[in-house]
Amino acid sequence: MSPSYYVPVIAQEFLVELEKIRDSFQWKLLSERRWELGRRSRPRLRFRGICKYGPDDFLFEPIGAVCYVQTGQLFAPEAWLEAATAIELSLIDASNLIAAANDRGWVDVADGRRPSEYLQRLRRRMAACVELELSV
Repeated sequence: MSPSYYVPVIAQEFLVELEKIRDSFQWKLLSERRWELGRRSRPRLRFRGICKYGPDDFLFEPIGAVCYVQTGQLFAPEAWLEAATAIELSLIDASNLIAAANDRGWVDVADGRRPSEYLQRLRRRMAACVELELSV
């Protein structure tokens, strides 16, 4: 595609695509592998899916799942940036989506940290798209 016609996919459009493909995956909330009590009172719960019609035991994050269905390209969960590029998802939206999917919805403020309202809403919306229930 010519750069002059390039229109990046935005978060809203991505969520529509994610909802369309949700039934091709078994979605789960998976905790971090290396979580220790201390800084956080609970482990981060990441959205991951296993494709019902794809590689066995391969965990997809949401961007990688949409990319796999749309392009057939397989990217590891850590390669979400490459998956976003492959589906022309805007990079700022991709970073927000992956932060929400990986339960990283906090932002730094002058006196510490607080939940990002936008990332928290995005996480809830993404969970609804893949039919996952989040605890409050």
